[in-house]
Amino acid sequence: MEKGKRQHFSISEDLYLLREVVGLNPFEDKLRWQIILSKMVSHTQKSFTLRTIKDHVDHLIKLFQKEDRNKLRRSGTEEEYFEKEQLLQNIVDLMREFNKIAVKKNNSKNIRIEGIQNRENATNSNYEELTFEPEHNYAGSEVEVATQNVNPYNIPGTQPRQVATPTHIRKKRSVVRDVGLVYLQEKQAKEREIKIIDLRLKEREIELNERKQKLDEDKFALEKLERESRLEMEKKERESKLQIEVNSQGQYQKLVAFVMDNFYKKK
Repeated sequence: MEKGKRQHFSISEDLYLLREVVGLNPFEDKLRWQIILSKMVSHTQKSFTLRTIKDHVDHLIKLFQKEDRNKLRRSGTEEEYFEKEQLLQNIVDLMREFNKIAVKKNNSKNIRIEGIQNRENATNSNYEELTFEPEHNYAGSEVEVATQNVNPYNIPGTQPRQVATPTHIRKKRSVVRDVGLVYLQEKQAKEREIKIIDLRLKEREIELNERKQKLDEDKFALEKLERESRLEMEKKERESKLQIEVNSQGQYQKLVAFVMDNFYKKK
């Protein structure tokens, strides 16, 4: 493509490009232009460049803002032209919204910087006018706290501002450490108490399991003894019945022999 010659875009390519711009909003993150380029090349199979698609979007926006409808229409149906105008309107709205956000961020940054500079200037201008008054600490010793004799903002009814010295700062840090130490000690004590309760519950559970196991063993032993006793009784009953049968059979045989002997003797 020759330098200065605009690459041709069809109406369908215009619509696809504008849809991607509205969907990804590269005005919020410039890196999204690269995603739009990749999608555009993949969709059209043309070797567009990042500069080409950005310039083309800018060109369409300028035509839309100038209301140059003849160039915007070029070709395509009424439906395509209507969608194109809607997409361009959305893009213009996104650009305006992005510019508002950028301006707000810059203003906030400038306000913060100005506030810091004002505080530093006020501190430096009044540093020489500071006097030191003793203040008792918790141990009874004195620490120095710088107090301004003038009101830097000339506000009626306000008290002079106190500026903490390094000694005062160390004192505050010590108090913070003490509070943190107390908190940690209380937390550790609660954790130990919870662990002790858990340990006692586990010991109780083990004790109950041991008792249950002992009861199961005693029950099993009792049932075994009962079964053995019943088997022994059944065995004795069988032996007794067998002995009775043997005795009865012996007596029967004797009786038969006796009868036979008498029978033969009579003959």
